[in-house]
Amino acid sequence: MTQPPPPAPGWYPDPSGAGSRYSDGRYWAPPAPPPGAGGLPKKKQSVPKWVIVLAVIAVLMVIGEAGSHSNNSSSTSRSSSTATSTAIAAAPPGTTNAPPPLAGIGQEVRDGKFAFVAMSVDQSKTAGDPSNRVETVTARGEFVNVHLNVSNVGDQAQNFFASNQKLQIGDKQFSANDTAAMWIGSMTVKINPGNSIQAVVSFDVAPGTSNDGVLTVHDSTFSGGAKISLQQPEQ
Repeated sequence: MTQPPPPAPGWYPDPSGAGSRYSDGRYWAPPAPPPGAGGLPKKKQSVPKWVIVLAVIAVLMVIGEAGSHSNNSSSTSRSSSTATSTAIAAAPPGTTNAPPPLAGIGQEVRDGKFAFVAMSVDQSKTAGDPSNRVETVTARGEFVNVHLNVSNVGDQAQNFFASNQKLQIGDKQFSANDTAAMWIGSMTVKINPGNSIQAVVSFDVAPGTSNDGVLTVHDSTFSGGAKISLQQPEQ
């Protein structure tokens, strides 16, 4: 009996009844895998909308927090600046950078190893030892005589020199008269620790010059100096 020829290769209804299936005329190809099975790429899942919403809210909260912190810092800085300006404006005029007052007659100042007190100030035409006419000197103008008490507050002997002391009257500076200091015994005096001397330093100034100047006292040539106002206290 002659057998019918095999069917031509092609797609035919799957004998299992599920879709189509390929046949080469003799054998059936394996059934095709269902969509999404086997090695076929899976469709990417989308991010849920609620996750996106939460992320946006979180970002907005961080930005808002940073802005609030910046505003608070700026506000604090402005408040501090305002308070400082108010305090400066409220300060009495002349008290912000006013220098401390100078020591006056009878008040002690210190420079190096010496403590100085200006006891009094007077003016004369001559200076030196008034009991000995040979040991006196006559001023070209007139002498401003500053009577000092000088104490050694250090731990070693120190020489006092009248020439180290300077007098400032207005914009003029005067040096001590060495001859007057020599005759009165104030030119060079060694002072031991704890001891004091009485010294007179005379300055030759123009006639009629006020003696209300400022004396700068020094314990040595290179010391910083301390200032004493020679203005006489009001009676």
